[in-house]
Amino acid sequence: MDDRKQVRPRISFLGWSLIVVVLIFATTIAIPNFFRAKITHDEESPAWDIRTLLTAEISYAALNPEAGFTCNLSDLRELVGSKLGSGRSVGYVFTLQNCRSQKTGEPISRFQVIATPERRDSASYVVCSDQTGVVRQDPSGSSLHCLEHGAEL
Repeated sequence: MDDRKQVRPRISFLGWSLIVVVLIFATTIAIPNFFRAKITHDEESPAWDIRTLLTAEISYAALNPEAGFTCNLSDLRELVGSKLGSGRSVGYVFTLQNCRSQKTGEPISRFQVIATPERRDSASYVVCSDQTGVVRQDPSGSSLHCLEHGAEL
């Protein structure tokens, strides 16, 4: 039989002090920064999704010159993925609207894409763009005024 004592490693005062310092750092700096970064990401995400939809519209029009742009998100699903193609992403609802051609019988050359928050208590601004590619944000939450009065992003 082995009569040797088992030696368990002990954490010294210095080791405990280091653990406490790391915990203090995590609670005062790292965790709040993480949440701040998440909020920033969630606020910027609709603008990136709008840009994705703009790129998809351009690709769609190039692949379908006789039709031009589309006003149906499901037509863009293969280009943008099923989540955004369904019209919802990161707490926002995306719609394509006001699709029209300059002259009757010509391909659709104008459209608007609007991102509105699903819940007004989570975000209050609307993000929008049109065939010009300029992405705008309206902090009042008005989809009607976004393209006319929204701040460029």
